Amino acid sequence: MDETTVEKRIRRMEVVTDPADRLFDLLSTFSVLRSNGQALIGQIRGSLNEMRELRTRLRRQQEPFTEPVRNGRGNGQANLRLQYGLTLREAQVATLLIQGQSNSAIAEQLKISPHTARHHTQRILAKLGVHSRAAAGASD
Repeated sequence: MDETTVEKRIRRMEVVTDPADRLFDLLSTFSVLRSNGQALIGQIRGSLNEMRELRTRLRRQQEPFTEPVRNGRGNGQANLRLQYGLTLREAQVATLLIQGQSNSAIAEQLKISPHTARHHTQRILAKLGVHSRAAAGASD
């Protein structure tokens, strides 16, 4: 119902003198307001979800791809980032992981701690949907 209907009900309540009728009118008005509020909340939730989805798409479009293009093709890191949603650092770690490097060797080469290399490896395996380093190398 629109605002004019609610306003009419409120004005009508002022005229009603019987407490039972007034109570009924009040409950009826609150029921209308509640359903209008629920519909509005539903629209707001839908709009928020759409905004989140659009923000995600926009971020994906704006992500800089700093990997060089060689022979008319992007390198493996760009492909990993696009296909599996890896960050730039995760793609670097994944490339070394696929080459069979250990976490210690990855940490040394990228100048990060072994703990950080292990953390990146775990996130990469989860994003690739595999449970072992060997399976990650096979999914390339």
